[in-house]
Amino acid sequence: MTSIPKNDACRICGKPLTDPLSVAVGFGPVCRITAKMRTIGDRQQDLFGHERATYTRETRGDVILITDLNKGRTVTNDAESVIGDLVECLGDLAGKRIVYRDTSGVWDELVVTSNRFTGFRSVGVRTPEEVLAKIAREVARAPARSSSTLSEFLAGGASSMDEVLQVDTDWSGRVLEVRFPNA
Repeated sequence: MTSIPKNDACRICGKPLTDPLSVAVGFGPVCRITAKMRTIGDRQQDLFGHERATYTRETRGDVILITDLNKGRTVTNDAESVIGDLVECLGDLAGKRIVYRDTSGVWDELVVTSNRFTGFRSVGVRTPEEVLAKIAREVARAPARSSSTLSEFLAGGASSMDEVLQVDTDWSGRVLEVRFPNA
């Protein structure tokens, strides 16, 4: 029985990898996102009608989950068009988080400003549930200007998450703190 070699160092920069996901894919989160940006920047204009990215879309509250089907171009290489498709289908994306599973099975975020693709953000998890949990944790830690009522918070993607242990609210129903197990 042969064992699969372990990626103890990033294949791009050579720095030691400590995160289990980074070890599994062989790249640290910064190098992975930098490589995606470089791929976008180096891409030539598609003048010959190459096939567009194919993907599925699921909406959970204010989170849009995109799964790359690995046919035609990748979502990474077709990010601008994917965001254009979402704007055409859903309208204004303000307040939405767009995350996608890339061809290596890792979930990352497509950053959108004024309904235009502006870059990538590392999420670095393997399942949609982990994506929603990570976003819920960010929402819970957000400054007061982003506070919401419990029902608004739950409608924003956390309603299907079983791992929320407790939500503390103030007298007006605004979320003050969300507690998660093992957090």
